[in-house]
Amino acid sequence: MASRNWSKFWWQDWQRDPALNLCSLEARGLWMDMLCIMADAEKKGFLIIGKTKVSSKELAQLSRISEKKCKKLVEELENNGVFSRDENGFIFSRRMVRDAGISRKSAENGKKGGNPALTQNGDGGLTPGLTKGLNPTRIKAEAEAEAEAEERINKKEKTNSLGAGKHTRPDWVEKFIPLGNEILEIVGKDPARERVDFGIVRQWLADAHDRGYSAEQAREAILGVIRGRCERGSGKGKLPRWFNTPVQEALASGAIAASEATAAAAEPEWTRQMGKDYTLYARNAIGRQERPISMREFQTAWMAQHNIPQGEAA
Repeated sequence: MASRNWSKFWWQDWQRDPALNLCSLEARGLWMDMLCIMADAEKKGFLIIGKTKVSSKELAQLSRISEKKCKKLVEELENNGVFSRDENGFIFSRRMVRDAGISRKSAENGKKGGNPALTQNGDGGLTPGLTKGLNPTRIKAEAEAEAEAEERINKKEKTNSLGAGKHTRPDWVEKFIPLGNEILEIVGKDPARERVDFGIVRQWLADAHDRGYSAEQAREAILGVIRGRCERGSGKGKLPRWFNTPVQEALASGAIAASEATAAAAEPEWTRQMGKDYTLYARNAIGRQERPISMREFQTAWMAQHNIPQGEAA
């Protein structure tokens, strides 16, 4: 996964791209999904995950469409010249590859506007001829914006690498590969044979930590979602990134952490049982792709069902 999560996007360039405008709405939507993958790629601008080419089947899964539809839309994009392929057949965005070069050079040159030679690239932007005749002031502003963003990110990364600041994360966040392998085993893939970028698993752990989860709570919450989806059949054979939305929703709900915190508290026996019931309920709701109700709402209903006076919850 790329270490940079910021990039510029010129909205008018998207609207004015003649090659893209020749494509259907579905093809343009798929192209945006492809750009998201390429922006996050180790080799920015290329349609790869890790060092591996994204297959039609994988792209279809990531975009939640059929493989047949995916192939048809990719062919449409290619026929209209929206993207290019290198000598090995890897799809890449000409604009993104060019901008990645500008970004690297701008970071080196600071706020001096970057190397003017790079702004005279003959590629021409999103598609050939798109950026010809652009105002030099805009090109300079583009380079300066890129340089400022790079500088902010570099400062933040330097602070984190020194272990300083409130965003410092514990070692268990960085030990995400074993959890990634465990996820592969649950979905039915052989970790020894799969080449998967587990960057999304690291992000889940980092988000869980930032929300106050312990290492075990984070692991239980994430694996609970994976198992739930696989038991229902929809998650079998899927890559970790496919589970991103339900995992993020589970972490945001705080269901696992809240129930365990309640169970650990020195409170009456009914409180511990209610916490266990809420954990089971939340897992089942997430497995059904439903958003769990809050702990407080569940507690109110649970107490009424078990004839426990509401005053005892105070």
